[in-house]
Amino acid sequence: MKIINDIKQYAVEEYDEIVEEFTDFFGNKYPDDVILYQFGNTAHPSVSDLDLAIIIDDRRTEASMIRMIIADAKTFVRADERRRYIFTHAILIFPIKTFRYSIYDSNIPNKKHLYGDKIILVEGEKDLQIILDLRLINYATNTLRNYERMRPKSQVGLRDFLKLYSAASHEFESYLACVPVAKNRKKELEDLVSEIKTYRRTIIDESFQQIYDENNMITFLDTIYDEFKYIYIDAMALISQRLTHKLIKEDILFLENRRINKKHLLYIYVGALYGGIFSEKHNCYANVLHHFYPVDISKIYFNQDYVRVIEIQATILLDACRFYQEYEVRIGGPLMCSYCLPKLSYKEKIRFSLQKFLYRLQGL
Repeated sequence: MKIINDIKQYAVEEYDEIVEEFTDFFGNKYPDDVILYQFGNTAHPSVSDLDLAIIIDDRRTEASMIRMIIADAKTFVRADERRRYIFTHAILIFPIKTFRYSIYDSNIPNKKHLYGDKIILVEGEKDLQIILDLRLINYATNTLRNYERMRPKSQVGLRDFLKLYSAASHEFESYLACVPVAKNRKKELEDLVSEIKTYRRTIIDESFQQIYDENNMITFLDTIYDEFKYIYIDAMALISQRLTHKLIKEDILFLENRRINKKHLLYIYVGALYGGIFSEKHNCYANVLHHFYPVDISKIYFNQDYVRVIEIQATILLDACRFYQEYEVRIGGPLMCSYCLPKLSYKEKIRFSLQKFLYRLQGL
């Protein structure tokens, strides 16, 4: 694997300048129509991206005004080279009801209020363990998938490569928050997280001088993910017992991007569970989820506390889905935000039919 140094040097103060420009522009142009937040973190300037959100009370803001705000948000992130680099995705637009329940949406952590009336957020502290478990199922699976997709590539950008370090350290921390671990084992993982963060910072500094060691970076990455695979299996086994009262260890063949990969059966069950809840509420998510996870879960007992939390997440996504369909803007969600589509294309229908056939061959 060849690692291409695509990192550009920007100081944290330049991130702060963009946040200030964002606040001034939208606060001055739409003083009564927007509430502005920052989320995520910028702990590693030049590698970290910038996460900004505009919250709109769509029950009282005129549709024409909402469309203007969305258009300005798209223009803002592309205004100059610095912004195009620091923003790796669009500014997120949320209806206010969706944002109030954002504790149930792990896509928007570390919220910081910037402008407008501060939103009173639903606390949801009693559901925090369940939220963390559901998040770990989804994000740990995707983190492992991203590593397995990137590893065989002949070349990869350094910024994307370093994201694998960040994702792994974050999921190790999520694992420690979800799974009871012996004291000495906990210390080992905490030390590994600290080592990942220190090494990542060193690589960023060295990248500015073009002196980083590719071989060491790749070897360390493989070492991290060997450990990650172990804790992933352990976490999924424990959470499966919490969610279904059964130990689930199996991997299932899964069609993805013209390749057949493996995914943990618990991940498939949870996707199907979301699909079952959405189908009762009749929205576009149900159509996609039923195609993506065509599994019969009617005979599986699910812990009803988990089902209740997923129903809350479904409420969040329904509001986002309605907003998306009306204004044609994507909104983050706790699951399937990449598939928030009102219709399936012909190719997607074929792919999902093949997926269903593959599941049937495996007895699902």
